[in-house]
Amino acid sequence: MAKDTALKGIPENMTAEAEFDLVEGFLKAVEFKTDEENIKNIEIRRNGKHFFSFRVHPLSEADLQKAKKSATTYMPNPAGKQFPAIEKATSKVVYNSNVIYLATVEEDKKQLWDNKELQNKLGVMMGYELIDKALMAGEKDMIIDVIEGISGYGISLDPEENGENENISESEFAGN
Repeated sequence: MAKDTALKGIPENMTAEAEFDLVEGFLKAVEFKTDEENIKNIEIRRNGKHFFSFRVHPLSEADLQKAKKSATTYMPNPAGKQFPAIEKATSKVVYNSNVIYLATVEEDKKQLWDNKELQNKLGVMMGYELIDKALMAGEKDMIIDVIEGISGYGISLDPEENGENENISESEFAGN
């Protein structure tokens, strides 16, 4: 009698070893935010002088949605109060700062963006606001490019397009 694997979504002819590899690979893929290979170091240098550095990890679609929602203002629905509010405007400045904030590794986020002493000295209340104080527009744009790259944007799932068993290099993510 054949083993019923249809409910698991695993082909009947798959061996137990291959099934284990599939499950192990899936569980490894779920850890994309904490996988050291996906974490990139960002150095802020100006005129050859190092100011500070921090690390970023990939973001999920839910993270990007959270960044957008917190950067969006809403207005009453013109169809009436019984309908949900509608989006009025989304601030690209706040969105980009939120993306950088959410992508920053927790340990670095605590030391930099959530640092109450820095927030008080610079007159801000939220961590993402410190990002605008510390980073120039072009720096933010380059960091967003790195985050998008490690989050899978711009990567083809076609092995021939990326090169068989070839990883995309960090310099390609950063546009260097």
